[in-house]
Amino acid sequence: GNITQFEGKSLLVDASCLLHRGLIGCAEKIAMRQETDFYIGYVWKYVKLLLARKCHVILVFDGRPLPAKKTTNDSRRESREKYQILGEQLMSQGLKGEAFQAFCRGAELTRDIVEKTIRSFKNVNNVDVIVAPYEADAQIAYMVQKGFAHAVITEDSDLIVFGCDKIIFKMNPTDGSCVIYEKEKMPNCLCPILRRKFQFPTFRRICILAGCDYLQGGLQGVGLKGAEEIFAKTNQPELKTLLPRLPLYLNKRMRSKLDKNFVNDFIKAENTFLYQVVYDPNLRQQVPLNAYPVDEEEKVSSPRKATRLALGNPENKLHLPTITDEFPPKSPIIKKRRAAELIGIPLSEGEAEEIGKTFEEKIKKRRFSEVETGLSTPKNGIYSRMSCDDWMRKYGMDKE
Repeated sequence: GNITQFEGKSLLVDASCLLHRGLIGCAEKIAMRQETDFYIGYVWKYVKLLLARKCHVILVFDGRPLPAKKTTNDSRRESREKYQILGEQLMSQGLKGEAFQAFCRGAELTRDIVEKTIRSFKNVNNVDVIVAPYEADAQIAYMVQKGFAHAVITEDSDLIVFGCDKIIFKMNPTDGSCVIYEKEKMPNCLCPILRRKFQFPTFRRICILAGCDYLQGGLQGVGLKGAEEIFAKTNQPELKTLLPRLPLYLNKRMRSKLDKNFVNDFIKAENTFLYQVVYDPNLRQQVPLNAYPVDEEEKVSSPRKATRLALGNPENKLHLPTITDEFPPKSPIIKKRRAAELIGIPLSEGEAEEIGKTFEEKIKKRRFSEVETGLSTPKNGIYSRMSCDDWMRKYGMDKE
């Protein structure tokens, strides 16, 4: 496919995913603590192409570490630290090529890198920025679910498991070529039995059993094909009933690996996919990705704190002036109209070219109400940019 298929549409971009890839190009400089903005330029290549196609771009960043991913994150951090030390040792020995490879594997996406990137895009016309309470994946899935965008740009296959309808993979920032995933066609990839009785929760469980970030390694020795075969043999929808019966579908060697802890961890992993905390720009508060069951409950931040975090402010600096970004604090979702159709404002080729000259250049922000959209102004209004503090005062939330 090609990105031209989404011309004039609103697209969510997994900014943290792009930054991780951009860090590879400047890993050595970052490791040696040298100043660089290469990673910002890397993200700009993608944004420039999307703006040239008159797309409305929403950059989504990871927020705080997710408790459910602590084991995975700790393991990755230890690995990065080891490669960082190895890179320094190799560099001291004059082995620059080997050192570069080690630095690439040890590159870490720091808070400072994220803040610099946010500030580079916060005043760009037709580009909005939002920071997820936890993981960008869940935030993106929620915004797709609520109609904020038509598709997602990422390299993270987890978004398939989160249930996104359309995902753009392997996008080439030069010519726009890409691979387009469509959820409705996904059953064609499964075995005939599951294809005939396809249910998305079954697919999600296949992926969890085979291994995901929330259940590190999955069930050892069971890959995607093995997990698919297991779920093809059962019609049991209740997870608490199904999991204890899994040994019936495993050989003797595998049965010993399925203990009570694994069953509990599997349930936690599925709940993480279903109920991870996200930020609702329309309500200006944190909510679960899907409604909690009546007996479940999760901690969410107050509206004031939730909005400050979504705007990109560090949790330990919420008392300081807020970072102002362009995300519409009150999303224009009206009746059956998709928000993406209301806020997707075309950008002329001349403006896109002007933006592309340098990523540090400030682009004057036009009010949404001053641009001809071909649609009547919704009753709840499309507001000009205001700071987080302005919105808190406007809605009487200037105090905790």
